[in-house]
Amino acid sequence: MEPRLMEVFARVLLCLLKKRSLLTPEDLVLDWRPLYDIYEDMSSHFATMNMKIYPQDFEKSLKLLIKLCRYYFPKTATQEILSEFRPYFCPHDGIMAKAVAYCALFLPTIFVTKNSQTEKWEKSDAPEYPAWLGELVGFWHSCYNTPFWEGSLLSLLARLAEDNMGQVDWEPETPIMFQRIMSSLGLPVYYKKLGVGLKMAVLSTSSISRWIVNTITASSSTLQHLEVMMNAVNSYYHPTSEGRYSEKLVDFITKLTSSFCSRLHKERFESPKKRSWLPANPPEHLLTDSQIVQFCQMLRPAILNMAMSKKYIEHARNILQVLASIRPDLFIPPLISKLTSSLETLTEPHKFTAAVKCICSISRSLVKPGPLYPEGPSNVIDILFSVLPGIDCNDIKKTMIVFQLISIYARLVPLSDLSSFISVQPNLTALEKKICQQSAKFESFVLEFMERCFSLIENSTSEHIRQEQATSDTQMSNEESSINMGIVSCFDSVLHQADEKIQISAINKLESYLKGRILEPKIAGKIASGMIRTCAKISPQKVLPIFLPHVCSVLKICFLDTDLSSDQSLGDEIMFNMVLLSDLLCLPGCHLVPYIPLVEEVLQSALLVQNKEGHMLALTILRHALHSLSHPCLAERSKIVSNPSSFPLNDWGQPSDLTNLDMKWYIPGQPEFDQVVRLADIFLGGQMVCLEQFIEGQNNLGKDEVYRCLKTISSIIIGCSSVLSPWSEDPIYHNTTQVEFVPRKHAATVSQTWDYQYKGQNTRRGLVELMGRLVDKMLKDREDDTKSLNAIIIILKLVMFQHSISDESFEKHSKNFYQSKSKLEVKLFGSKKHIRAILLDRILLQHEKRLVENTHLSFTNTHQTIFSLLVTLATSHYSKVRIQGQTVLTKALKSFPYSYHAILSQVIPYLSPSPTVSHEQFKGALYVILQNQLLVKHNWTLQCELWPALVTAQHSEKPSITALVKSITGYIHSVDNWTIHWPGIPDSVISLGKVLCKLPPAEQTIATSMATLVKRGQENMVLYTRLVESLCEQVEKADLHWRHYNTSLTMLCAMLRHDVQFPVRATTIFTNNLIHENILVRKASLHVIDCVLKQTKRPHPKIKIPEIKRHPSPVHANGDHGDHVLNGDIATDVDGKQVLAQLTSQLLVQPGERPDNKWLQYSTANRPFDEQSYDQPRFVHKTHFGFYVWPKEELVYAPSSEQPKLDRKEEEMPEAEQVIFRFFSKEENVNKLVEFLSLENKKGHDHFDAERFGMFKALFRNFGDSFLASIRSHIERLVCDHRESHQRAASELLAAIVRGSKHWPYQKVEPLWGWVVPAIRQALTKVSPETQRDWGTCFATSSDSRDPNRLHWLMEVAMEEPIRSQGSFIDASRLYMLQGVVAQQRWRVGELLQRLLLFLKPFLNHPYHNVRSRLGAVLTNIFALDIVFEGQGNASQTSPDETQFVEEIFPGLACLAEDSPAPDSEERDSALRLLQTLSKWVSSSIASNLGPIKPHMFKFLPLMLGYEWYDTDPQIARDCQTSLSCLSRTLYNTTLLSPMLEVVKTTTNASSWKTRVSTLDFLQAVIFNNFMLLCSDQLNHEHLRQEIVQLVLHSLNDDQIEVRVKAAQVLGGLVHCQFLTPPQYPGIISQFQKTLKTHSSKKASASTRLHMTLRHGAVLGLCAFVTAFPHTVPNFVPSLLVYLGDLLHDKQPIPATIKKSLQSFKRTHQDNWAEHKEAFTEDQLIDLTNLLVSPSYYA
Repeated sequence: MEPRLMEVFARVLLCLLKKRSLLTPEDLVLDWRPLYDIYEDMSSHFATMNMKIYPQDFEKSLKLLIKLCRYYFPKTATQEILSEFRPYFCPHDGIMAKAVAYCALFLPTIFVTKNSQTEKWEKSDAPEYPAWLGELVGFWHSCYNTPFWEGSLLSLLARLAEDNMGQVDWEPETPIMFQRIMSSLGLPVYYKKLGVGLKMAVLSTSSISRWIVNTITASSSTLQHLEVMMNAVNSYYHPTSEGRYSEKLVDFITKLTSSFCSRLHKERFESPKKRSWLPANPPEHLLTDSQIVQFCQMLRPAILNMAMSKKYIEHARNILQVLASIRPDLFIPPLISKLTSSLETLTEPHKFTAAVKCICSISRSLVKPGPLYPEGPSNVIDILFSVLPGIDCNDIKKTMIVFQLISIYARLVPLSDLSSFISVQPNLTALEKKICQQSAKFESFVLEFMERCFSLIENSTSEHIRQEQATSDTQMSNEESSINMGIVSCFDSVLHQADEKIQISAINKLESYLKGRILEPKIAGKIASGMIRTCAKISPQKVLPIFLPHVCSVLKICFLDTDLSSDQSLGDEIMFNMVLLSDLLCLPGCHLVPYIPLVEEVLQSALLVQNKEGHMLALTILRHALHSLSHPCLAERSKIVSNPSSFPLNDWGQPSDLTNLDMKWYIPGQPEFDQVVRLADIFLGGQMVCLEQFIEGQNNLGKDEVYRCLKTISSIIIGCSSVLSPWSEDPIYHNTTQVEFVPRKHAATVSQTWDYQYKGQNTRRGLVELMGRLVDKMLKDREDDTKSLNAIIIILKLVMFQHSISDESFEKHSKNFYQSKSKLEVKLFGSKKHIRAILLDRILLQHEKRLVENTHLSFTNTHQTIFSLLVTLATSHYSKVRIQGQTVLTKALKSFPYSYHAILSQVIPYLSPSPTVSHEQFKGALYVILQNQLLVKHNWTLQCELWPALVTAQHSEKPSITALVKSITGYIHSVDNWTIHWPGIPDSVISLGKVLCKLPPAEQTIATSMATLVKRGQENMVLYTRLVESLCEQVEKADLHWRHYNTSLTMLCAMLRHDVQFPVRATTIFTNNLIHENILVRKASLHVIDCVLKQTKRPHPKIKIPEIKRHPSPVHANGDHGDHVLNGDIATDVDGKQVLAQLTSQLLVQPGERPDNKWLQYSTANRPFDEQSYDQPRFVHKTHFGFYVWPKEELVYAPSSEQPKLDRKEEEMPEAEQVIFRFFSKEENVNKLVEFLSLENKKGHDHFDAERFGMFKALFRNFGDSFLASIRSHIERLVCDHRESHQRAASELLAAIVRGSKHWPYQKVEPLWGWVVPAIRQALTKVSPETQRDWGTCFATSSDSRDPNRLHWLMEVAMEEPIRSQGSFIDASRLYMLQGVVAQQRWRVGELLQRLLLFLKPFLNHPYHNVRSRLGAVLTNIFALDIVFEGQGNASQTSPDETQFVEEIFPGLACLAEDSPAPDSEERDSALRLLQTLSKWVSSSIASNLGPIKPHMFKFLPLMLGYEWYDTDPQIARDCQTSLSCLSRTLYNTTLLSPMLEVVKTTTNASSWKTRVSTLDFLQAVIFNNFMLLCSDQLNHEHLRQEIVQLVLHSLNDDQIEVRVKAAQVLGGLVHCQFLTPPQYPGIISQFQKTLKTHSSKKASASTRLHMTLRHGAVLGLCAFVTAFPHTVPNFVPSLLVYLGDLLHDKQPIPATIKKSLQSFKRTHQDNWAEHKEAFTEDQLIDLTNLLVSPSYYA
């Protein structure tokens, strides 16, 4: 089926399955396999070769669909999915990532059964997930070192936790999970700040947060672990600590909050309708209040830190919005205090704006009184008054945020004076009384707010700075328009919620401000009139009589005194009053009817104004008047709830009920319509008559006059669009269909509709006819009048699409709505609990959406007229007109399905190279084709005409045209495959269709339709062939310009398909083009020939063999068990209660080498040396098969005799192959092709080319050794050539031969290797630094997915003495090639690796550095298979054992140990070189291996720590540092912590102080990167923590000052991350103070070195406690600071240490000093000031 259609069906299915609650598993069962087949097909050969193209978003839709279908998979699905994917569980192969990702996508995690008694769905007693849970976790434990599939696995586990809350025992896994989570945050704790490129953690923050939140139950330790982790990472959220990692941290906390909120919502607020059949979580596992408080408290410090960050303030707002709704008592008070403190300082406006933004976000939680935070509402009035000073004309950003805050709070709180209720309302609490008293200030707040607005207005006056700046140039700047929007919308919110008394005061204040004032009309006037508009909407009866007659009379007088025919500026008075008038007309029309005669009188004069701006304002007045009279709108939106309670305080912040909104609409009636007719007759009639006369030639209007006429008409259409009915004509259908196509018509107004008809006929149609005649006249006489032509295009657009509202204004409204909704929603309560203002706006939006939908009408003759006018204008002479015409045409074509047929007869002729077609018409036509995607319409008839027309189109060298042709070529690349033959529709589908259809069609209709389908397919095939033939004809012509030639080849490439053989004529063209002069043509041809050979590839049969023992299936659907225990089973205990599913590792079989897969191993015995052994059915090419369980599919290819015949005569081949065969049979063609292949393209950018390799591989696969002789001579020549490009060509050809000969019989393969092996040997001696990578790719490609035994020639040639001392580069290169060959074979070449290790051992201390580096990487490959699986032992049986290797080589390093006797220099140098190789190995294996590091690696630790500062050889030092950084950064499992610490203990006592410092550095990084394991209470690592602390404290007394300083730094880190818990602090501090007391400086022994060391160590320890808290002041710090101050007169280095700490304290606490100083007493503050402020010399 056509992929585009599949996407449509996927989207329809998504809509049907979205509402889970409507369909139970009983109603629907969906099979998983068809979905899997489609998903797999997206990465098939045809898809990767672009012969089958899926739409861009298809994968996304399909994934969503699979997620929704999972609920309806059959019971047997889990076992089927596992048996499909288990064979791919081979951690050494990339395929495992795919298998685990598929498991995560397809495995169902909800298992329910229906209780026959209660008819309810319940959680199943025997869920299916234990079948895989232990198994996958077992793999994860063994592959501890961030395998690339752990992201998929975690998403599966997170979903499992969510769907089976409390059913799985996660406890054993929790510390390890948190260790991985913390590691994935990527925090920058490195050894010596040396960031090493280890594997990136692939855990997504959404999976992490889902897992954490859904494992919080009464019995789990998740919250304790989360608290430990948050304590460790809190400081990274502080604005001063931002870095690259911040993005991930912020994302984590955002997702964590969001997951927590959604869980809480489900448990406490979700409507029962939504959950439906899904069983609720058991009550004992629901979140308790204490858990909620604990969760909120641990996130609070981080979020309050984020709230002050400039970069992440928006994220902080969203998080606070959620958390404040959960626990307002924890989050609102600190934010209010932040706002208060920010008002005290004027130097940091950021703090104020950040605080205001946060207060905006928590508005709903603050305003609504609740049991958790009853004093919330009492803060509202204080907040409103406190932010008023923020309205400041010098800081617009701050002002806008204040406006936002006032608007938000005004929507939530009715601004009415409640003080009268104190005496009336009984039982008021003290808080309520306080609020009622405060509310008396609302009026003064509104008036003060208006005062500030007036001062802003006065500061916003536009003054002309330059004289030459015309009045028309003064557009509002962004700043001014945002002030305008801000004031008006804020004033609107405030006044709508104010009570009548406040409204009247506000209106009076505004009236007194404006009376007798003439404001500058551009900016200040606009803002003031916006405020008037708000007042008029709220109280039309009061405002209109005051202002409207007055404004009209002023305008009348002014117009009499003004010369309207002059285009000079009209002066501020007229302009300001016109702005006022236009805004006074924006309210329901019923209020305006009495005033329309006055307005009409003003308009009679105003529309005669010649001045451009004056005329525009006059049109605005006319438009607003007509719009208000003819459009329905909301009549009331000021109440906070639909039924206000008797005591208004109860309504504060209340959500509204969607079922009872008490909406009032205003619907225009007859009086309003009469006024519309009157105005339209006068003004529209006048313009139309004027234009009629102009067309007839009776009056000669100037350009400006025509333009003004047209602008007036378009204003009138917009104004009264809702009373201009669409024309009714017979529809024209461009696409015949069996189903009747009628556009949907929504009921969007009451049944009584008005229709304004001009002179008794449809106004819209009349306008189209007039515009048609006007266009003819204009194009004939005035083609250069672009303004008027553009105005005509706009009128045509309005006539088609303007019915009440344009989709542009709907989009804008929609965007604004979603913005304000996000500010005012409370996610915790769910989607229905919105405030009334939001719900009203949403309903209005729905109404507008229907109106916009109603513009989709049937296509008629009048539309045809409009389209042809638009095409004429879109291809006219002037670019301005063309652009506008093309834009409107594109919109029109999108609105009418298949309407592109209507323009083809006009557009395609413009492509022909005839003298009558102008350059502009050609260019316009190209734009129309591109913008409307005519090139890729699924219509064979169109493309048969269009594509060849584009190839033969006129040629032009103009840059604009060449750019267009280029984009056409680019566009064709994206052509997706549209259908030729439709797949037959099975009877089962037809019978299902009949069931669904109310009135199924007759059998005859079905039969004829099926016949039509087949016939359509045959017609399409004819058209496809015709299109290809006509393109071939163009290409074969000699006179085609090169650019057009390339376009036609691109078109032919796009015709390559997976379901139709490529026509022979086209194949011939591309085959001959393999030796074309142009490199791009050659590249395209290589690709096409590869595809054609793929199409003609014959299938290679496979057979079943007895060696493969099927593993018995663990669980069958009918309940009979296999012969072994269920994996990770849920057992039941004696009482029949369910026990939690355990996460113990339970693998079905031993992964890796086993007796049943021994025959897959590479060994001397298994190598085939004759035809018989070569044909034995025992070669499996895919390396992952057999590692774990065996698959059901056939794995082994049949013998050569049963494979497709290779030595075919030409006539036995299909035609396409014959063409290719003949081409390559000619020696000169091959010579020329190889010559082209060995040319350099772009120096330094050329690499092994997969396209070339693919084409040649296909050639050898399909034709065997037919062309081998000619290619052999070229290869043998190329490998001897030193030139880079020749070497590259040789590498591509050799790889192609090795891979292409996969199915050749032995008698062809044997001679082949006879010359390939010497060629490889030759190549290895000629490798250059530039081609080393290409040869590596060549060998890796040759060995990839091939059975090593069948490639034994390659294996052995690679193994031939890799190190020959022919120069370091050649040796390193040979090792690199060997690595390429061996690495692809993964676990199947154990014997080879043993031989290799044996050979390499003597060379590990090789004299050359690059060989040593390469040896380190080779050792990584050799030991990569050494992975231990829990309960199953080591996966590797035959490959080398790492422990044994370390035992053997370690003695070679003995002379480097500190305590060893001095060796001779040669022995030492050799040992150092060995150490360097091993360092490379350690860092390389940590970076790429799967398993955790092994304990024996720590043997090297003392040596690396001892030589990481080795100055004699900086390279060794750097390699040791890198290895140490890797060792400290990688994840340890619990068994590794003790051995590591044992080693560290010995090195902290090393004789070299540099080693001791390095040890502390290393220890610090290890502790942080394995923080969760060390600090988890569950793992009982208390003794390890104690040892670490003792070790650090001991180092504080070290003789060497550098060690002491480093120890203090580490101690500070331990305190800062709370590795040391607060209860431990007093003990350690008193111990330090005791030391200082014991070794007092006044004692006689004070001067001894030991005495000074101990004192300095103690001072450093105390200073560590001070610097450990850079952003807070714990209660013990003030006294500690004073204590340290007393020691400032000691001997150095003590005073220097203390001063440094005090300065650090001052620097880090300066920002929030107002807050921090609260922790100090008066005396302490005085002491601290004395310590921190330097004494003045002049005191």
